[in-house]
Amino acid sequence: MKKLSVAALAFVAASQSLAMGDGDPVVISFSLNEFESKQQSGDDPLAWGAELSIGTDLHGLVLESEGERVEGSTEEHEVNLFYTRAISPFWNANVGWRGDVYPDPERHWLRMGVDGELPFFIEAAATLFVGNHGRTGLSLEAEKEMMLTQRWSLTPELSADFHGHNDEETGTGSGFSGLEAAVRLAYEVTPYFAPYVGVVWEKSYGNTADFARAEGEDTESSQVLVGFRLWF
Repeated sequence: MKKLSVAALAFVAASQSLAMGDGDPVVISFSLNEFESKQQSGDDPLAWGAELSIGTDLHGLVLESEGERVEGSTEEHEVNLFYTRAISPFWNANVGWRGDVYPDPERHWLRMGVDGELPFFIEAAATLFVGNHGRTGLSLEAEKEMMLTQRWSLTPELSADFHGHNDEETGTGSGFSGLEAAVRLAYEVTPYFAPYVGVVWEKSYGNTADFARAEGEDTESSQVLVGFRLWF
């Protein structure tokens, strides 16, 4: 919790600095990109993905929180705090900190990446993570929002994770460690609120899958999603 408090204070201090910047309009936005129940056999996890950002067209500061709770207990929680700057009309570069605060043991990383728009309006991101004791990771993400009507949209997403070293304490193996594919069908009730349904498929590979089998866990799962998005 102390590290989260430090991150929040850093966000406030940096946001004040941005507000006193080069005269461009400063915009503050919040989005709850995912707030969903994952329907599965056994207990249904409640997952979230939220983002708070402040900045101008050129640069900004972003605070992200992603996690999952089961029966009122936090099973996973990842926090990202990073500075982002436009490097072209369609691409940004970013650098900052990522903290895997749940489950124990915690892991903390320097993160560096790029995100932007590929052809055919595909949103993509590539992020490199560097931790202590030589730990490294790479995350690749892509998604495309397809408007079916003025209110209905379909968003397929794909992400892949890679790691440079085995981390048996967190069940993470070296090499290609995991793949996740999801699709969400949303209905925009208002310009700021959209409930959705969807499905997500996850699979572990390599040493990560071996660690999961050793703990008696599944290496592949599919879940039905029911949730909503909120932004302002």
